[in-house]
Amino acid sequence: MSKVKGKGKGHSSRRKSFYKLSEIRQKIAAGNVLINSNAKRCAFQDFGWGMEDILNAYRNLRPKHFYKTASYKGRPTVAVDYYKANLYGEDIYTHFYIDDTEKKLVINSFKKI
Repeated sequence: MSKVKGKGKGHSSRRKSFYKLSEIRQKIAAGNVLINSNAKRCAFQDFGWGMEDILNAYRNLRPKHFYKTASYKGRPTVAVDYYKANLYGEDIYTHFYIDDTEKKLVINSFKKI
């Protein structure tokens, strides 16, 4: 998993995202994505969206939607990017990281703000 650079543990806010959106889109295009079952369930309950809808939303994320970067719970060296966006008329909140071992985009959360 990608490591958070800097000192200390826990939260590590940044003004720019840790991961480039172009890298996220490349992972999606290559099919290197793992969507957490909770994220799938929330997307369906909150919006009636399936996996392809989630991936389309990710394709449409922009830098202006970036909210913060923080450390992954229990693994303070792993960076997680958080985004808030209005996409397709829905206010979404999502966060993800890239697993360095498996080279996959891992979507941990996808829900209504």
